[in-house]
Amino acid sequence: GLELYPHLGFTCIRHQSAHEDSVFGDAWVVSIGFLILVVVTIPFGMLDLGDNIGLQIIAFFGLLGISIVWSIYFFTMEHDMSRLPAFGKTGGTLGFILFNFAYVVTIPSWINEK
Repeated sequence: GLELYPHLGFTCIRHQSAHEDSVFGDAWVVSIGFLILVVVTIPFGMLDLGDNIGLQIIAFFGLLGISIVWSIYFFTMEHDMSRLPAFGKTGGTLGFILFNFAYVVTIPSWINEK
């Protein structure tokens, strides 16, 4: 990805640290996946919701497929519950996750009504 801060240049992540919130640490990075997402979504974001129904249907079936694969993987592997604390450092992330899901629907619908 392209690291914007603290050192401008390209960076490659080879491992994930368990002590960081992000694989990039404190650096500000624009990843290739983010750029692909921007290139795909901005043109469709300029259309009305009814005009990009094809992309919405494709996205729905993509989400459905990913959810099915994840569920199969989750239920077929063995879990060590001692490694999964109910509370801890990551306990505060639930609010941010719910906030993201709420506004990904609310803002486009609100703008479409304007």
